[in-house]
Amino acid sequence: MKMNKLNKILSAAALAFALCAGTAYAAGEAAVTDVEMGTHREEVHRIIGEPCAVSPDGSKETYTLDGGNAAVLRYCGGRLCFGYIVIRQR
Repeated sequence: MKMNKLNKILSAAALAFALCAGTAYAAGEAAVTDVEMGTHREEVHRIIGEPCAVSPDGSKETYTLDGGNAAVLRYCGGRLCFGYIVIRQR
């Protein structure tokens, strides 16, 4: 069951990453990793810019990073509660 859930998460991240691949804006990986958990969404946007994709319910945002990887940030009640970086295979 845990593996199935992980596969769904990675599939969703891969889809969001594919959607963002053509975006002109790329956030700096250092800026993304320096944002603290609990930061308000508006402050995150001020620090790293607007996301290239947002989930239908608005709780998850995806950013294309300088090196071609993607950052996925999750919000709970308007505050950053979780994030991870998807490493693009080369």
